[in-house]
Amino acid sequence: MKRLQLNNLQFSLNLPQLYTVMYPTLFRYDLWGRATGKSMGLAYDSAKMAHEMPGASFVFAGKSYALLEGITLPGIVAGWKQLGYHNGYHYEIQKKPNKNKMWPEPFIAPLSYDYFIPWYTGAGFYLASQDKAVPFRGPSVEGIYVDEALTINKIKFDEEIGPTNRGNRFKHPLNHFFRFASTKPFSSDSNWLYKGGDYYGEYMLQIRRYQRELIEMQLELVESEEFERQKYLFKEIQKVRDLVKFYPNKDGKILYTEFNAFDNIKNLGLKYFVENRKVTSLLKFRVEYLNETLDEVENGFYGNLSSKHFNYDTFNYSHLDLLTYEQKKQDNHNWKWDNDLFFDMPLKVVVDWGGWINNLLVWQRSGKLLNFTNHLFVKHPGKIRDLASVFIKYYKGFPRKQIHLFYDVSGNSKKDNSVLTSAQEFEGYLVEAGWHVIRMSKGAAPTHEEKYHLNQLVLSESNEKYPTVRINANNCSSLITSMKLTPLKRTSTKIEKDKSSERDPSFPQEQATHPGDCFDIVIYNEASRKKQRAFIDPLM
Repeated sequence: MKRLQLNNLQFSLNLPQLYTVMYPTLFRYDLWGRATGKSMGLAYDSAKMAHEMPGASFVFAGKSYALLEGITLPGIVAGWKQLGYHNGYHYEIQKKPNKNKMWPEPFIAPLSYDYFIPWYTGAGFYLASQDKAVPFRGPSVEGIYVDEALTINKIKFDEEIGPTNRGNRFKHPLNHFFRFASTKPFSSDSNWLYKGGDYYGEYMLQIRRYQRELIEMQLELVESEEFERQKYLFKEIQKVRDLVKFYPNKDGKILYTEFNAFDNIKNLGLKYFVENRKVTSLLKFRVEYLNETLDEVENGFYGNLSSKHFNYDTFNYSHLDLLTYEQKKQDNHNWKWDNDLFFDMPLKVVVDWGGWINNLLVWQRSGKLLNFTNHLFVKHPGKIRDLASVFIKYYKGFPRKQIHLFYDVSGNSKKDNSVLTSAQEFEGYLVEAGWHVIRMSKGAAPTHEEKYHLNQLVLSESNEKYPTVRINANNCSSLITSMKLTPLKRTSTKIEKDKSSERDPSFPQEQATHPGDCFDIVIYNEASRKKQRAFIDPLM
C-alpha cells in the first residue's frame, strides 16, 4: 500500500482541517463558511484515500456537473497541488493515462474517462451529478464526497448515488465512508444536514450561543480601527472559541462540525476580512464569511414557495460536453449553458428600475408552464445602459431576436435629465443590438393584497386554471433568496409586503425585495384576469 507522500512540502492544516485528520469517521458533516479551507480538507482526505486504497474508486458528487467542474474540482486540484500532487504526473483530469506511464488501472476500470479522474496509485474519482437524464448508477465504490450538499436532492441521492457505495475489496476501517461538505442550509429542504449533529443533544444549544457571541465579536474586530480594542477582541474571541468543542458520536462513526473563516485567520490574515467587509454587505458577510445561520421568513409574503418550484437541472450538456475542462473555465456563462429555453419563442423580460440596483427577470411561457430562466442585475453606480449590456452579452446569438418587455410605471419616467424614459432608453440599447422589442406594460398598480393572494394561488398549484411556476435555481438564486426573505406585514385592515430591505444599505440589494417585485409583475400579467397591467410598489 502506497503511503501519502507530502514531498517535503511545508504547509499547515488549520483547526477545521485538523478535525478531519484527528477524527477519521465513516460519516462526516462539515458545515463550513466561505474561505474556511473546505477544499483543502477534501483534497487532503481524497489524496489520503487514493493512497490507502490503491485501485479503489470513489465519487465526487454534486448537484450538477457544471458546478462540480467549475467550483468543486478547481478547489480540490489546487489543494492537491499544494500537497505536491500535479495533473499529468500523479493524476489525469477526465483523461485516460498513457500506457507508457504504467499506472495500474482501478479494479473496475471505467468505460469512459469523461467524468473520471485516475490516480497513479490505480485509484480514481468519478464525478457524479444529479442533473443528467441518465442517473449515476455506476460501479461499486469505496467512498463518496458530496460538495455543497445543501443543493442536492437527498431522496434522489439516496436512491441513485448513495447505493453505489458498496465496494467490498478493502478491509480499510473507512471503507464506505460519506463526506458531506456544505455551507449552512438556508431552507427546510436541507435541514437533513443539521440532523448529522443530533448526537450533541442540548450541547448544540450551547454551541449556538457561543457562535452568536463569536460572530458579534468577530464583526467588531473587523470593523474596529483601534489597535488595543482589536487585541482585546482577538483574545476574547479565542477564549470563547476554545469553549466550542466538536467530537464524534459514541460509536465513533459520525463527526459533525461547524466553522467559519476566522478559523482560517492564520492563513488569511486580518487584512483579508477587513478588505472583504469593505466591499461586502453586512448580511452577506455574516452569512458567507462568519457562517451565521440564516433562516427563511416564516409566513412570508411568498408563503407557498417551496423546493418544488426550483429547477437545478438546467445545464445544457449538449454544449458543455463539447468543451474540455480548460475550455469550461474560460467559456463565459451564456444562454448556451441553459437547457430550459425555448429557442423558437420570444424572451419575456421584466425590469425593475432603481437607484441602488437595476435588475430584470427573463421568462418564457409554454402552455401552463411559467419558466423563469434568468435574473440579471447591475448595482450602483451601474446604469440602465450597463444592465442592457449584461443582457445583450448573455443572449448574444440567441435564435429568436424578439423581446416582450414588461416594467412598472416608473419605466415611464425620465432619469438623469434624459429625454427618454427608462423603458425607452433600455429599449433603444436592445434595438441597437439587433433585438425587436415589443413594450407590453400599461395600466395601474394592483394592491399588495391582490398580489399576495394571486401569488399564493399560483404557487400552491391547487387550481388548474393557474400557470405552474418553475425557477432556474442556478441562474436565479438571488430571486429565490429575495422571495424567501420577504416578510409579510398584516394590519387590521390590509396585507402589505415589507419592503424595508430596500432602504437598508447593509442588505444585498439583489436579495432585497426588488427581484420579488419583478416576479409579482410576471404573475399578475400571466395569471390575473386583469392582464396587461403594470405597477410600481411604493416603499413601505
